[in-house]
Amino acid sequence: MHILLTLAATALALPTIDKTSINKAAAVPGESSLFTTYAGKRTPLASNYTVAIPATDPGPPEADDILFQNLLAAEWGIYSFYQQGVEAFSAENFTSLGLPNSTYQRITEIRDNEAGHVRIFQDEITSASIKPGPCSYNYGFTSAAEYLALQVFLEVSSMAFLTGLVRQATTNDTRSALVAIGQVESRHNAWSLIDVYGVSPFSGPADTTYPYPNHILELTTLFLTNNSCPSLNPVYPNPKPNLPWTEFVRNGTTAAPGADIQIDGKDYYAVYFHGVNNISVPFDEFDPKSGVIIVVIADEEGAPTEESPSELTLLI
Repeated sequence: MHILLTLAATALALPTIDKTSINKAAAVPGESSLFTTYAGKRTPLASNYTVAIPATDPGPPEADDILFQNLLAAEWGIYSFYQQGVEAFSAENFTSLGLPNSTYQRITEIRDNEAGHVRIFQDEITSASIKPGPCSYNYGFTSAAEYLALQVFLEVSSMAFLTGLVRQATTNDTRSALVAIGQVESRHNAWSLIDVYGVSPFSGPADTTYPYPNHILELTTLFLTNNSCPSLNPVYPNPKPNLPWTEFVRNGTTAAPGADIQIDGKDYYAVYFHGVNNISVPFDEFDPKSGVIIVVIADEEGAPTEESPSELTLLI
């Protein structure tokens, strides 16, 4: 036991950063504190990593290349959200809301972690496949309070598609990598729930396993600026589920918070995903509770196949 504790302590002793000379190109996630405690407003990523990277040995995708392409494309959006927050705000923007003095620091540290995830996913894609580059993202926040609300939404989404992507993995190394990343994302969300919202981070004995992660990945395209992605990028997500989008009357009542949603036709079910289980209720009895939940409108109880949640996926 003493040896194990010594090794753990050694692993946590990351090298300190020389703030005057940071070699971003040589930084390795897990070894450099650039991806943990770097406090600068500029990106921790070297410029040669912030573009789409062509395949150096083009050919059929290997093992889990497509899975990691999907993850990297999604991670660019998550990383960009935190980088935008670091650039847009200062510590005072959060303390003026009555939040702890460390709030801005934590957002900066999460930005660092997400930059490390970008690098990890790039390295996991083999030379046979393209490494997607970043697009432009518009999250629409205008205040620190709105930003923090979006942060919870995105972290819950991240956990859901990470647990789902484990089901798509073909190698044990990929499954282990997804679990390791998921644990870090869970800590990000736990910090927000405790320090920002002052609530318990314990939502139950298991995080939600959402079986159709590409549905959630497609929802993230709502934040993309049109035609902003590198032309080299592969389709995202792949395969693309092509979910039908609901049409709102922008000047009417259907787009208002709390407005009713009506779906005509055959019988549908609201299928809630929570932990490792799901709960189905007839759509006309659908009554969303407070908090962030994942639900699909499906034509079968339990939404047992990818085709059965044929209408839409909702994050509420």
